[in-house]
Amino acid sequence: LFRDFPFFPAYLGRSKAEGKERRAENGKKEGEKHWPKRRVSRMDLQLVQSDLLQVSFVGRNTLQLLPPGKRPTRKVAIGDNDGCVEVFGVKKGEITRVFKQQLGTKGEAISRLALGGKSGKKEQIYAAQGTTIRGVTKKGKEFFKLKTTLSETISSMYVEDNSIWTTGEYVFTKFEDGKDRFFALATDRIREMTVSHFMGLDERGVILSCQDRFLRMVIQDTFHHEKLIPGAAAALTWNQSAGGSTSAASVDEQATRLPGGQELLFGTDNGVIGQMMVNNTAFADGWIVPNVNKAGSITNMGVADLTKDGLNDVVVGRDDGLVEVYCFDVSPRDPQMNFKRSVGESIRSLEAGHVSMTEYDEIIVATYSGKVMSYSNDVPAEDEAGVGLAVEGTAAKEDDPLAKRERRKKRKDNSRKQLRALREEVDKLAEKLAEKKTRQLQTTDEVISTHVNFHVNQSIRLIPEEAAYAITIEIENALDSIVLQSDVQLNLLDVDDNLAIVCKSDVDARQDKTSKVLATYRCQDSVNRIQVKLRTFEGKQGNIKVYVIPRASPKTSQLLVFPIKPLSLHERVYNLAANTPMNTLKFTGKFSLLDVHSWLSMALPDVPAKTGDADTLQMCFQSTFLSTVVLTTSRKGEVSVKSDSVSSIAMVKEVITREAVNRKVQLNLSVDVNNDSIEHVLNLVRDRLTPLFQLSQRKKALDALSEIKMQVGKERREGVRARVGVCWEGGGTFLFTAS
Repeated sequence: LFRDFPFFPAYLGRSKAEGKERRAENGKKEGEKHWPKRRVSRMDLQLVQSDLLQVSFVGRNTLQLLPPGKRPTRKVAIGDNDGCVEVFGVKKGEITRVFKQQLGTKGEAISRLALGGKSGKKEQIYAAQGTTIRGVTKKGKEFFKLKTTLSETISSMYVEDNSIWTTGEYVFTKFEDGKDRFFALATDRIREMTVSHFMGLDERGVILSCQDRFLRMVIQDTFHHEKLIPGAAAALTWNQSAGGSTSAASVDEQATRLPGGQELLFGTDNGVIGQMMVNNTAFADGWIVPNVNKAGSITNMGVADLTKDGLNDVVVGRDDGLVEVYCFDVSPRDPQMNFKRSVGESIRSLEAGHVSMTEYDEIIVATYSGKVMSYSNDVPAEDEAGVGLAVEGTAAKEDDPLAKRERRKKRKDNSRKQLRALREEVDKLAEKLAEKKTRQLQTTDEVISTHVNFHVNQSIRLIPEEAAYAITIEIENALDSIVLQSDVQLNLLDVDDNLAIVCKSDVDARQDKTSKVLATYRCQDSVNRIQVKLRTFEGKQGNIKVYVIPRASPKTSQLLVFPIKPLSLHERVYNLAANTPMNTLKFTGKFSLLDVHSWLSMALPDVPAKTGDADTLQMCFQSTFLSTVVLTTSRKGEVSVKSDSVSSIAMVKEVITREAVNRKVQLNLSVDVNNDSIEHVLNLVRDRLTPLFQLSQRKKALDALSEIKMQVGKERREGVRARVGVCWEGGGTFLFTAS
């Protein structure tokens, strides 16, 4: 029975003779029990969350795991927005702080943390603060400081030996021995960077992910090749950890696909996970995991063999607080999610390794508010020497009852110590708070104005599938409410996991001529993150103002402004359908390429701020609502705009003429209207309206169906046999039959 049932371990289906033979082969005594090698399967992967530390709020990728020393476990280094770097470890279930070092002036945020040193053993900690790079030893002594000549804040950094690779918003730079060696200017905003050595290259190869959804290979100061991916990659990681490839493909098979290729994993801002093979000449596509559940943007990625099957599992952190693990038990080219947990706030850093346990890899996560926590297969229990032991239920090997009782006692003692330490810390904080309140009351009895600074993590993202924008707001403390004010017309949409109470106010046009929408979101629970979805109406240019009010005393507010462009529901694409009838708008005059590029950026989203070295720029956009397209071609003294929608042409024309008049630039205008485009757009509108019309027809039939159901139930209760049939026919016709 057990042999034919695949969910049970193989040893349960063995006969006594087979068991004796197997034990004899393994050199076991005849009377000793045989236990298989521990392996966590896809069905029993249960990760336990443990809180490790609380620091100030942190930025992205500011957590690193130091290499192991004498003990097999690793220490954790984290930098916060106050400018502090802290290193701690876990020993016998308790946090042991190694050092806490203030770098620079307090309040100078650490934007990136990286490990440096020799290629085999990176024990030095490098922190980027603005345009300055500082180095700290593993014991907390500052040994390096580099004030760069960069004009952009360092967002990505990689250190090896005496070389430092950095990126800002648009500029990639390499430093050697504290001096600039070379730099490169990207055509669009840089989201992430990773560095690796490729076969056939003397120089390290750099992979840049840009906002225009391209991965670009940079060798020294030259862009060599690029690859389009499903979204702008916000997280990149190499699969070079122990355990091999994430896929079950052999090395020979991967080499056949791309000779000398390395496996690169990426996560995009629209929630897509993908694999890419990279070498010094090309990119090759791998597997793709689409964002079917419409989860948040990916902020961090890592690899670790959590299931102990010899294949690395993919660990993902998202901005909506989800921590996910993808494994390859079903298919080597089809990763499946087998673990998901929400922490309630955005994931800012994610690493995997041995921190408190020696048997299993752990996932170390840092959230926006500064919480550092771990996810592991089992709860650690350690002996006196500090070596991790498997607790009850790990199925490693059966222990005697005394050992189990001793481990349970140690776990209880550790829990009591941690609880006692937390209570003492809370009491100290309460005393400090009461002391500050007393000082404030003794200062004056009058009402005084105060200015309280608090950091806001904000983002706005277009969701193409819903043709709507998602505004995400997150603060370090609890939110009281947010007030949304818009000078353009828009629709507020429902969010499933949004527990705030929405109150929309009517705007009197006679008293307030600027506001079109005014709404308040009042948070009920102690949440520090909220998401608002809205759909704009194209044609008008304006701003959305959001006032963020935290749950604190005294009451303060912070203003956020999000610009809305006339063609706000368009997204940039790279493939257009052939044989689409186009209308053409052309401008000529005495203007530069930079001028016309700035004009187009005021009308269309996702227009890069830099033009690069090209003499001609061509961009394609598609409406997420009606699927109409816009094609722009610009060069010095000439710009051409093509679209199948006359409305889109009119909106672009209005913006360009207004900006040209403001700058006193004379333009020559010509318009060519294609009559076939009108019928084409009307067909697109019909395709959009048809399912809505059918839905409204079904809704109208609900009352009739409810009435018939009630009548049938009444007749059945009266003993009358009744049968009702309902048939839906195309074109909105309902047929009802009753007998």
